[in-house]
Amino acid sequence: MPSTDQALAASGAVELATSRLQRTAGTLSRATSRLEAELVGLTSPPMTVTGEVALGNTTAAFGSAILLRSDLLAHPGDAMRAQSGLEVSRVIRLLDSSET
Repeated sequence: MPSTDQALAASGAVELATSRLQRTAGTLSRATSRLEAELVGLTSPPMTVTGEVALGNTTAAFGSAILLRSDLLAHPGDAMRAQSGLEVSRVIRLLDSSET
């Protein structure tokens, strides 16, 4: 039969472990919230650099990126003009290599 001292020691150990778990859960929750906010900021910024209303959700952002990639693959000259100083032949080669 466990003594009172053993019971108190076990109770203290459980309280300490519970306290540590609660702190860890709080830290993890805050880190998750920060990560989520960063991801939302990356995929759904409130305004674009041109001042237009940005896309409303992550799905729209990914869809827009896929459409833009498709357009640039179809028109490598546009891709080159979008980034001044690039050679058209190099852009075409890079875009062609991204299809594989």
